[in-house]
Amino acid sequence: MIELVGVSKDYDGMPAVQDLTMTVPAGSVLGFLGPNGAGKTTTIKLLMGMLFPSAGSVRVDGIDPVAEPIKVRERVGYLPDVPFLYEYLSPHEMLGMVGALHRLDGELARRRAAALFEEFSLTDKATELILSLSKGTRKKVALALALLHEPPVLLLDEPTSGLDPQTVKVLKDRVRREQARGTTVVLSTHVLDVAQEVSTHLAIVHQGRLVFHDTLETAIGRATGEGRSLEGLFLQLTGTARHG
Repeated sequence: MIELVGVSKDYDGMPAVQDLTMTVPAGSVLGFLGPNGAGKTTTIKLLMGMLFPSAGSVRVDGIDPVAEPIKVRERVGYLPDVPFLYEYLSPHEMLGMVGALHRLDGELARRRAAALFEEFSLTDKATELILSLSKGTRKKVALALALLHEPPVLLLDEPTSGLDPQTVKVLKDRVRREQARGTTVVLSTHVLDVAQEVSTHLAIVHQGRLVFHDTLETAIGRATGEGRSLEGLFLQLTGTARHG
């Protein structure tokens, strides 16, 4: 379970997140929506302990990321919006290094890496330098890194950005399987269709404030327009274009 209570974050006096209170139930998938600059990435960095809140408290799987950031990172698979990868390593070497950091048995780490390479169509790229890989392929490597230690919590910041349609489908299938096995997933995205397809709950933020947080079923019930898509609800609450 993830809990934020009265969380605010300011940058030089400018509010990025304002009085955010939200619970993400264990084993659920939260579609975390909002326009660019709404506070989604800041919130995820607060959950990771990469930023400290200006006010309020955060708990990830019962752990305070401010007090115990390393413990949180052991239990979280994190995909940043702009993944950092060592360009002069190969995907195989990167996953080996991250497996060692998570103290995985070497053989277990190799088996998991091989399975992830197969799942994300990376096998033929596994020994190439990351420097030579495309943006989409790098994103797939970063996804594999987030999943390698099979964490109970996944924080995915714009995971479909740069991915081809086939890999987006693979990712959606993986998120569904993670939810089925009890993983708590926060999926930050501006792609409303993806959120609607995989989420159990939705949260919408606008100008740093939470303007909607409920189950997907409730969100669909409030949605307007043909097919009950989320676009109408999103526009109503944020006053922005779908891709904005």
